[in-house]
Amino acid sequence: MRIRNDNTLGQNIMIYRTSLRMTKTELGKRLGVTAETITRYERDITTPSHDKLITLAAIFGTSVNMLVRGFYDVAKELPEE
Repeated sequence: MRIRNDNTLGQNIMIYRTSLRMTKTELGKRLGVTAETITRYERDITTPSHDKLITLAAIFGTSVNMLVRGFYDVAKELPEE
């Protein structure tokens, strides 16, 4: 089953970044942008390019789909034996 959250892309970026205890400056360096650009992404003022989305997903250890759409796969309960 898939559950969708109602977060924006910017909110998802901030959630992943803060869960990794990464500063905007650190993420910016890894992504090749400034901390100010990260702020713009997180506030949904600008959207990362496709290449940056792929890099962000790799940094966060997730897929672009999870990052952009916020889908979470929920494992089905295993039948009892």
